[in-house]
Amino acid sequence: MYYFHFAPSAYRKILFVLKDSRARGGESLAAYYIRNYGHLIPHSVEIWEYDVLAGDAVRIH
Repeated sequence: MYYFHFAPSAYRKILFVLKDSRARGGESLAAYYIRNYGHLIPHSVEIWEYDVLAGDAVRIH
């Protein structure tokens, strides 16, 4: 996330991650990151999850 702060504002900033969920709660890795480290994510950053099995990407932040 540190590098996203320094990217030019005209750029589209995307963090693209594979969807991976916990066995116990079903919370995805990206959702966990947003919940715990959301204060570090700049407002202009998009976070997308890609589900390999479904072949689909979803924007979650």
